[in-house]
Amino acid sequence: MYVIDSVMLIIRLDNRKIDAGKGISQSEHYSLNIRFPRGQIDMTAEQAGAELVKMFPGAKFLSLATVRLRDGARVSVDGFGMPFKNTERPDVEGWINRNEPIVNGTTLLDLLAQREFNVVIPLKPSAIEFEWNDAHLPPPFSYPYGTRHQWATKEAYTKLFEAAKGKAMFRPAFR
Repeated sequence: MYVIDSVMLIIRLDNRKIDAGKGISQSEHYSLNIRFPRGQIDMTAEQAGAELVKMFPGAKFLSLATVRLRDGARVSVDGFGMPFKNTERPDVEGWINRNEPIVNGTTLLDLLAQREFNVVIPLKPSAIEFEWNDAHLPPPFSYPYGTRHQWATKEAYTKLFEAAKGKAMFRPAFR
């Protein structure tokens, strides 16, 4: 299943049967959150062609979104390293745990390292372009502490500690 959230693509692979109680607990699903850098992508959306629609039986409306990374931009990926086990689909387990090829020798890491991503989405192209527009995102978060920080020298901290000492010290505590 693919879920689009602004400029993030989430891939979930479900595994309904879990062999629990044997060492590390395996996850029921595996999620990769692929985040595209704000302001560093070019995205186009168009109605999916007939051949592509045939690959998704029962879909009412599909669009093809193409996301291209600008020079120097890279996606960030969250979710690697989760324990995953799927005895019903050893091929999927191989893609995730052993970086085995998915199709035509292409691995999951190869897919994530590409510069252009094509995503099939069950929305109209106008809705995709609206959702993926950076102008609709809140401003980037930053703490209100500024960006210039200088560390004081050891002497400055020594003086600070000496000035902050009180007359009453803590009693030693032993267990």
